[in-house]
Amino acid sequence: MTLGPATIINLIIWLVIFPAVSGIVPSEFIKRRDKSLMEIYLCGLFLMFAVFEVCAVPCILMHKSLVFMTVTVMMVMTVFCIASVIIITYAFATRTVTMYFRLSSFEGFKLGDAAVWLVFGVVFALQLFLSLFAARSYTDDAAWIADAVAASSGGEMYVVYPYTGMAGGHLLKDIVSPYPMFVAMLSNVSGLHVLIIAHTVMPVFLGIVSCIIYKEIAVRLFDGNIRKVPVFMMIMSMINLLGGYSEYTREVFQGILAESSEGITAGVFVLYAFMILCTISQRCSVGNDDNAHESLNGLGVMLFIINTAAALIGTVTVFMMLFMEIVLIVLLAVRNKRPVMLLKWVFSAIPGVACIMFYLT
Repeated sequence: MTLGPATIINLIIWLVIFPAVSGIVPSEFIKRRDKSLMEIYLCGLFLMFAVFEVCAVPCILMHKSLVFMTVTVMMVMTVFCIASVIIITYAFATRTVTMYFRLSSFEGFKLGDAAVWLVFGVVFALQLFLSLFAARSYTDDAAWIADAVAASSGGEMYVVYPYTGMAGGHLLKDIVSPYPMFVAMLSNVSGLHVLIIAHTVMPVFLGIVSCIIYKEIAVRLFDGNIRKVPVFMMIMSMINLLGGYSEYTREVFQGILAESSEGITAGVFVLYAFMILCTISQRCSVGNDDNAHESLNGLGVMLFIINTAAALIGTVTVFMMLFMEIVLIVLLAVRNKRPVMLLKWVFSAIPGVACIMFYLT
């Protein structure tokens, strides 16, 4: 298996183009104007994870092949991309496209600011280096890889128990969280071996995604101050790289394989849910503005999507995210005297609760 043009193109289609284009649809729920390109990309990425979860689980339970599941996911993502093109076409037709996107402002950007960004880039490059060349063993890695390899080579999903090689033996909670099948799908469409996808492509990709999320969080915390954003990102990178304050952060940033559920949970999913909650907090402070209420409803939809996507990684992810969400939502509801926020959260938590129920069975 070589890294040829077709491999690169297919990886770009799945990891860049599909999220970037389809993200316009879920981003409409958050706000209809003044969107950053990174906001749209993140919306599309977690939409793709949610779509994969919704498509993969029925396919596995009905004993469909990996190819069938891949085609199903591709068709759904294509529909979202077409819808996004229609939205952008309408924006061009009504001449509102110039207000549709928001690019970062570099007004007052000085040499010292560039130096801070450079330092952050060095620290972040070290994180990616460790994720590739300083990986340590992970308890469940053999089972994850065995499931992905079996699906990629044989085409059937979860038919062989990875510890014995015998037929069957998988728990329902494993089937409901089929991240190994996502790796197997990328392996098949790109032509790269499962190990290359799991241990090289995904650690780098997820590391970059975590960097984008940190940037979006910083923009919200500091109201878009271009000077404070890189400082925040550099501090967080140093904490994640050297602090060793949590097994979860070490999973993704200190060299353990990034396909571990703990690493993806702490490094990507919990971060994005926190970013959505930060946005909800900002919108609550707007008051009774109609657009603010519209945005809050849309952010509830986005929480629904991220909770659906979290089930793809595992029940640990769902538990952590739901706990964080309910604590912060209760605090926001009390602070802003909006008990209806709790009802909206109940709607968004349905996928996570369903995943936990499967886990308990």
